[in-house]
Amino acid sequence: MKKISAMAQEMIDVYRSWPEHAEESFNSSEKVDVKFNDILVSGMGGSGIIANILYGLTDHQIFVAKGYFLPKKIAKDTLVICNSASGNTIETLTLLKTAHKTGCKIIAFSSGGKIEKYCKDNKIPFNKYKMLNSPRTSLVFSLYTILGSLSESLGLPKTQITESISNLKKTRDLIFSADKENNPSVKLAKFMSKIPICYYSPLLLPAALRFKNDLQENCKKHAMIEEIAESCHNSINAWERPSNISPILFRKQDDHILIKKQFDVVKEYLESKKVPYFETFAPKGNLLNALINTMYHMGYATILRAISDGIDPTDIPAIRFIKARL
Repeated sequence: MKKISAMAQEMIDVYRSWPEHAEESFNSSEKVDVKFNDILVSGMGGSGIIANILYGLTDHQIFVAKGYFLPKKIAKDTLVICNSASGNTIETLTLLKTAHKTGCKIIAFSSGGKIEKYCKDNKIPFNKYKMLNSPRTSLVFSLYTILGSLSESLGLPKTQITESISNLKKTRDLIFSADKENNPSVKLAKFMSKIPICYYSPLLLPAALRFKNDLQENCKKHAMIEEIAESCHNSINAWERPSNISPILFRKQDDHILIKKQFDVVKEYLESKKVPYFETFAPKGNLLNALINTMYHMGYATILRAISDGIDPTDIPAIRFIKARL
């Protein structure tokens, strides 16, 4: 491995401890019992991925809000969940203030910042979690704190959550293994020399989004994602011409038979065009387990790729430029 910065090594160390951080966050979170009609989850970037995860996990109607504004359908019996790792995300703070003025039920999560202060000043339920290294590295802190607080209200079985944490430990053993030939993160990192496009199974959207975001932040690399079925009606046709793009097929082992067939046909087409592709499968188990363990493996691959390219995965100059001017 090439020489890396102290911050990059810290990022790796936090990733190495993801299972313990997840377990501690889940067990130490303050339980919240709240009644509601529907849910809106607000957050940006790494914090916003939580919204996509919850959308797939619960049977409740969930709105995903990534931006400044509340959807028009939000009512006073809507539970608004605001999440910002830094606690200073301007979009999430703005939406929080609007939701408070609207009279919605609110619970906010962050590591502190302006969101914590606003909640305390206005007596809004607030749950604090740790942030180490960066918001994206701290995904398990926010996710498992929220799950610990709201799993009963959301109707999420505790066994599914504990299963996902248990399997994080197995995934860690795999991706931090010195056996590079069987290490999925090492193999994926090597493949991503070009611009990746990730074709994903429908239920894996949160993990695909997270992968794209990790590539853009850690590797400073353009990346695209496409839902496999939709891609077969438009973007697949772009492979009729040579390209500096590499396809990644991101599948579930228990995909619906129609989705399995779609992936197999796409593989056949790519092979007919002599286009190299990388195929990876989310682990078996409940959806939370599939999502978080895939995020672990694929996220770590982006760190390895960044280091291989001589890029500091922790540095985000463009994001700092934008935030300083908002």
